Amino acid sequence: MKKFIGAGILPYAIRQGSELVFLLGLENRKKDKNKLYSDFGGRREKNETPSATAYREFVEETMDMMGNNAKIKELLKNPSVLHISDNTYHEYIIKIDFNEDITNTYNRIINMLKKCMKYKNKKYLTIPSCPVGLLEKTEMCWFTAKEIYENKKKMRPIFFKTFSGFYNKVKFDKIKKN
Repeated sequence: MKKFIGAGILPYAIRQGSELVFLLGLENRKKDKNKLYSDFGGRREKNETPSATAYREFVEETMDMMGNNAKIKELLKNPSVLHISDNTYHEYIIKIDFNEDITNTYNRIINMLKKCMKYKNKKYLTIPSCPVGLLEKTEMCWFTAKEIYENKKKMRPIFFKTFSGFYNKVKFDKIKKN
């Protein structure tokens, strides 16, 4: 059995009472020339569990915009949360409350930060005084499943593969009612 290398969180919500939407971030990565959308996740650190990796990456990549970290941690433990894995990457699909302000606020903050950021090798944004040195997402957006499929070329390939693999199998009508 392969040891897991990473984990992430794909938040979803119900917009306007019935529309299923997924929260994605626009990657700010040197190797993603076209700036592709994906979940919030990444590589594990030493001795981390999959849920600990997913949580840490989610908090880092959202710049802690969700606010209620205890709730996110609890959702990761909750057996009703969808957890899919190919043994190397674990994806936690969790329901959050829909809030357009999440994306508006995040995107407004990023636009302000861009004024004091630098492009490293003209490839990606960095914050010179930040120990990590890399802002991992430059935008957050809500997408319907239809929009994800229609914008396949704007999605990170590994994310799209994971998304399409579970979306066609999961009964989201049942999830909407929860």
